[in-house]
Amino acid sequence: MSTWRVKERLDENRNFMEQLIDKGLEHLILQQGTQIAAEGLIVGMLKDAAYRIQYQIVCDVKWNTQSVSAKNLLDGKEFILTKSGDEWLNEQDRVIEALNGCSDVDIMVTPFTNTLPIKRLNLKQNESKEIARGLCQRA
Repeated sequence: MSTWRVKERLDENRNFMEQLIDKGLEHLILQQGTQIAAEGLIVGMLKDAAYRIQYQIVCDVKWNTQSVSAKNLLDGKEFILTKSGDEWLNEQDRVIEALNGCSDVDIMVTPFTNTLPIKRLNLKQNESKEIARGLCQRA
């Protein structure tokens, strides 16, 4: 799991640079308006393998994830997920049964995806709730 060590706000447009403990760095641009859009670029090493992941996440104003896309810029592998009601669809608009019941997607190399359920659930201090999420990791 990635965790933050340094968080530096680069400008007033919610543009962040983050140094990850597990030998990585993330640049995140977060835009909030009629929807919440996050665009990130993560580079680093994990288990002696380099990664360079570009991702986009779109949420509604209540932090319900609507779509997620990610691409490994080193090997070209990518995925696109879109939420339709309670179902997640792939890029061919086919239901992904393994994600039934999942509200959120967790991209393992970015701590930002941990923010999604925290913001969506609006939990009070020391309050907790069990959630189902889809985990995206290197195959």
